[in-house]
Amino acid sequence: MAEASLIQGRRRLPMTSTRTLPEPPLGLRLLVGEARAAVIAVLRSRQTTGTVASSIHVAPSTASAHLNTLSRTGLIDRHRRGRFVYYQLNDRGAALLELFAEPAAGKASAP
Repeated sequence: MAEASLIQGRRRLPMTSTRTLPEPPLGLRLLVGEARAAVIAVLRSRQTTGTVASSIHVAPSTASAHLNTLSRTGLIDRHRRGRFVYYQLNDRGAALLELFAEPAAGKASAP
């Protein structure tokens, strides 16, 4: 199994969880930064601030700051359910992720 990596600050750390996270596309990482790109990749499915933080190995306050920024840019939706707030990519965020998606191995890109 290929070793996955996560972000903590500016360093890439080996992932210790058995859960494999999607690697954010290089173009997206260059555009928004490693940590924020990791948050975007995690938000393909609905997550809480705590699950985002633990998924990418950052403090909940750091994850919250990234989530707030992504929400303000209109890339993610936030829904409160009881005492939990859930975040997920909306159509705009999914389109951004798709825009930067890297071609699958073995597939030729359009000229």
